[in-house]
Amino acid sequence: SWKLTPSTPSARFVLKDWIKALAEYNQKFSPGKKAKLDFISWQDYGWAGPDLSEGADAVSGFLKENGLDPETPKMLAGSGWGSWASNYLDQNQTSFQRAAHVARSLIHEFGNPGKRKFSQALYYSFYFNDYWMTPETEADLEFQRSVSLVIIPKDQPFQLTPIYAAFQMAHEIMGGEVTEASAEKPLEAMSVWDEKKGKFYLLFTSHSDKTSIADVSIENFPVPEPVQTRMRSIDEFHSVDGYGLEEGFDIDLVKTGIHSEVSILVKPYATILLTFSKPEPNSVS
Repeated sequence: SWKLTPSTPSARFVLKDWIKALAEYNQKFSPGKKAKLDFISWQDYGWAGPDLSEGADAVSGFLKENGLDPETPKMLAGSGWGSWASNYLDQNQTSFQRAAHVARSLIHEFGNPGKRKFSQALYYSFYFNDYWMTPETEADLEFQRSVSLVIIPKDQPFQLTPIYAAFQMAHEIMGGEVTEASAEKPLEAMSVWDEKKGKFYLLFTSHSDKTSIADVSIENFPVPEPVQTRMRSIDEFHSVDGYGLEEGFDIDLVKTGIHSEVSILVKPYATILLTFSKPEPNSVS
């Protein structure tokens, strides 16, 4: 097994050269035999393009060029999510806008099982510390929130950023079965049914600077009545205070036979997770 985690600005070229060197090494010591990789993993710092799948396509090309299997399982692992997102967004955009960009890319990659380029996506905490950069102003702190998962301001508790909250949403829906979901632009969505938990999830994000109403319509709803509908959001007012994803609140779901619907107020560049489940004790309403 070979794990590749180049972390320099020229990561694309380091990775390409590394794969070439690996293939040459294999031919030198095992002539005529094709190396089989268990998986390949790398950190993405923006070279791959605005969608995660573009990076996977590039790596498949590197493998194929060097006689290795382009279908080798790919795991995207790294701390560079925020800086990757910042390569494709205006530097003045806020932390929750970049969280929406990350959510959009996760929806693109994992919302359609038949088109997945990755077998897994991993992440871990990345923070600015006193040795590297200490935020001196609110503007500095907001910039760090927009390009990090976790930050540690000087003489303050560490903070979980909106991008981290977006991954908390993704983690919440892991393990379930992806079901068919569609959305009209500027919304993008994916849905997951977790039979073991008895929960149905709808994750969606907006790429509009306008507040709008999203009319959510669900056919053949899998959760038996009564249904508790919990809404959690990342936007200008939610999940941006350094404590990660908020607990959210309950909203009313209208259910008629096999048809269920609910209307959601969607703030600019919001990322929203709806969880449908049996009522839990001490629920927040």
